[in-house]
Amino acid sequence: MEVLSREEVRQVLSVCGTRDRALVMTLIDSGIRRGEALDLTWDDVDFRTGAVHVRRGKGGKARVTYIGAKTKRALLRWGGGQRSIAIFPLTASGGTTLMARLSHKSEVHITFHKCRRTFATWALRGGMDLLSLQRLLGHSSLEMVRHYALQSDRDLKVAHDQVGPIDLVLKHNVSKWT
Repeated sequence: MEVLSREEVRQVLSVCGTRDRALVMTLIDSGIRRGEALDLTWDDVDFRTGAVHVRRGKGGKARVTYIGAKTKRALLRWGGGQRSIAIFPLTASGGTTLMARLSHKSEVHITFHKCRRTFATWALRGGMDLLSLQRLLGHSSLEMVRHYALQSDRDLKVAHDQVGPIDLVLKHNVSKWT
């Protein structure tokens, strides 16, 4: 599963204008889909709490996800005008063209869905539980979330480093199992 690295995100953000920066940060910070991002209005974002109200998610389902302080600031820098207008006034094809342009300028392949996968993977690596991730992503079952839980070799190494039996035994000079 391909996700963006932290350095790749920095690289993409370095070539973004104000609107594009706000969009990329919103995508990666909230895990919303392309259509959900392009449907967002200023009324959908609670800048006090960071709640992002997705009114028409996949299958017509509404849900709430969240953004952090840095993304809220990026959105406010971008605009905040008329409350009922779209935050990112782009068509689906315009959004795809934008991502292609950012990919070319940054030399990092970025798509709407890659941002969503990045959100999910980073959330899991950061310790988010699967049920919370399921709700934030708007999936009806944990089976759908399982796709994001596929681990890279790096993830497996980190997990092993934390609980490797021999290293734990020799590090503490005590056996946890006897």
